[in-house]
Amino acid sequence: ESNERRTAVMWRGYGWAGARMGRRTLYVWGGAVGEPHPLKQFKDRLYHAAFELRMLNSFHMTDANLGEYADAIDAYRPEVIVGYVGPLVRLAQWLLDHRRQVARPAAVLGEPKKLPSTSPSTDPPPDYSPQGSPTPDAGDDSPAPVTDTRPALEVTASGCDLGATGLACTVTLRAAAPVHWSATVGEPLSIWPSSGSLAPGETVTVTVTLHPATPRTGGDATVTITGGGRTHTVPVSWEGATDTTPTPTPTPTVTPHETPAPDASSSL
Repeated sequence: ESNERRTAVMWRGYGWAGARMGRRTLYVWGGAVGEPHPLKQFKDRLYHAAFELRMLNSFHMTDANLGEYADAIDAYRPEVIVGYVGPLVRLAQWLLDHRRQVARPAAVLGEPKKLPSTSPSTDPPPDYSPQGSPTPDAGDDSPAPVTDTRPALEVTASGCDLGATGLACTVTLRAAAPVHWSATVGEPLSIWPSSGSLAPGETVTVTVTLHPATPRTGGDATVTITGGGRTHTVPVSWEGATDTTPTPTPTPTVTPHETPAPDASSSL
């Protein structure tokens, strides 16, 4: 019962932080010491597949193999990364030093541990390693905290130049943080849905529909979307209907011919 309670509390906490059960998650975490029994490895593989988890053993992390951890992130493309603060900072610093970019997750969760100071200090350097191995110096070379500069709500439009025949386009909203959003538009357009809330990493597709006049005339309008403290605008344009009425074929004019009068001599 105690284990079940701890597991329930763990998943609830992860869910509040954006790493809910079943979301594609990569763990930079402590693994088994030694070679586990084949049956244990099989059970772990089933568990990880069922919950969309990928485990990277932080106990094996060294300066020589940090590139392999970056490659694993690119290959798995997780929505969330969970890990010990020490290995996460160590990997982040390596990425910065090597100007390496990896697939960007929606959220990164670390254990509750103090990050290193960015100013010189005379205190002994903190131990970032789960197993207590030598760690980077805490002086001027300490990794600086990384600030996520992405907007809380990212907006991407598709097909909103409707041309002469289009009637609808879509706008995709993706949240980088918990956000409530709303959208407005004027006639002759309508949108659905027009508001909602998103957790980190979640997306929603908003459909913009044109209700053209008859006959169809050209025009443009703007969809306004607010959320995360910012306002986004999406231009929508359309053209008038092309006149497809065929040009009538002119009726030919028939010129009457005069019938010659009968020759009087022919009747004799």
